[in-house]
Amino acid sequence: MGGRIFHAVLNLLAVGLIARYLKLEKFGEYGFITAVCTILMVVTDMGINRIAIREMSKDTSKANDILWASSFLKCLLSLITFLCIALTINIISNDREVISATYICGLAVIFFFLGDIFIAIFIAFEKMVYASILNVIQITTYLLFTVLFIRLDLGLNGIFGALLLSYLVRIFSGILLTFKSFFKPQLRLDFSLCRYLIKEGFPIGIHRILRKTSYRIDTILIKMMRPIREVGIYHGAYRIILVLVLIPDSLTDALFPMISRLATESKTLLGALLEKTFKSLLIIVIPLVAMLIYFSKEIIHLILGDAFLQAVPALMVFSFVWGIMFFEALFERFLQASNRQVLATKAAAICLAVNILFDIILIYEFGYFGAVIATLIAEASFFLTAYFFISKIMGTISWKRVIPKPFLAMILLVITVSFLNRISPFLAVPVGLGTYFISLLLLKTFEPDEIEMFKEIFRRTLGYLDWKKYQKRASR
Repeated sequence: MGGRIFHAVLNLLAVGLIARYLKLEKFGEYGFITAVCTILMVVTDMGINRIAIREMSKDTSKANDILWASSFLKCLLSLITFLCIALTINIISNDREVISATYICGLAVIFFFLGDIFIAIFIAFEKMVYASILNVIQITTYLLFTVLFIRLDLGLNGIFGALLLSYLVRIFSGILLTFKSFFKPQLRLDFSLCRYLIKEGFPIGIHRILRKTSYRIDTILIKMMRPIREVGIYHGAYRIILVLVLIPDSLTDALFPMISRLATESKTLLGALLEKTFKSLLIIVIPLVAMLIYFSKEIIHLILGDAFLQAVPALMVFSFVWGIMFFEALFERFLQASNRQVLATKAAAICLAVNILFDIILIYEFGYFGAVIATLIAEASFFLTAYFFISKIMGTISWKRVIPKPFLAMILLVITVSFLNRISPFLAVPVGLGTYFISLLLLKTFEPDEIEMFKEIFRRTLGYLDWKKYQKRASR
């Protein structure tokens, strides 16, 4: 997780540099290009990486064959991806700079997914520290190239060129780490394995296309219905949230191999694990969301600059969206580990439909802020739908055991921060967090095994989990 936090911090720094360099209107074009490429880029992967992690977690001896099969499929799908991106941007834009920048961005996202197979290997072998190293290398080179190309005043082409070069460095670094610390890839292409990966991954791929579309369709609709500066305001606030999504992804990705194994061994233990991980995430999420809401103005000022202060209300609402995303990611991992990825896809389809419906209604009336509200409603619909599906498989979560004490501790956190912020925000944050966690202990929020579960999440995220030790405890 340390590598991903470092990645998030440097990514936010890069976003701030780009926002200040491009200014509000041009930043809107940047957001529009990113939205187009992000929606279509998932075609390159089509869920292959998630299935690769699942299969390698079960049998690491298959890693070499899965590496080559995944790479072969991604190369084929990348051609389709680039053609779709090129066709789409030429239909909806006639700005030559926007079109050329989109081509560069399209190539960048293709290289991103080609390099993702190495992340899959590191996660499957439960060596998260190597994934962190790769993330650190990529984001550091991205920031350096971004600074260089801004200095050279290369515009949108330079911004996306920096992204392209950083993903190329990521691929070569992944190859080197795999050779040195895991295995030496031997060319062996198993077409039956290719068919299996694409068949199993297809529902996840459709699911991810739906999710990425849901995340980005607002930006495209705002551009079609409102001035480009509103795209910049919306994208500025939402981009902060999309960077912070690395945190829920890190936590749930680290748990995925364990969930996958438990899914084949014991449904009873899997249901218990769901409730405990949900409670642990809730305890983590509450202070994070509260702090993000409370310091939204300071965050916008620090990262994007005063030109984007109109985005403060949007970031406050998006803070709730970010909190919901933690639990969405958790539900997705449990459904995928249980081979019920089709249900996650159905939840994503409902979310997208709700998002588009409310976008059309609310953007027309309220501009970019209508899209903010539509996003919150849509993400809430995904959470409820995914929970409905998962409760049918693993049973319901006991809300009486999970919710009351963390929310009481949250109230004490808010009161403490509100009072001390008048004196100093630097004092308010640590004292507020201390009050929150002490309150949890005084309220006896944790049972002994839940304390172990809480520690386990961080151990796994940091790459230090002894799986056999956890399995022994879980079976008691």
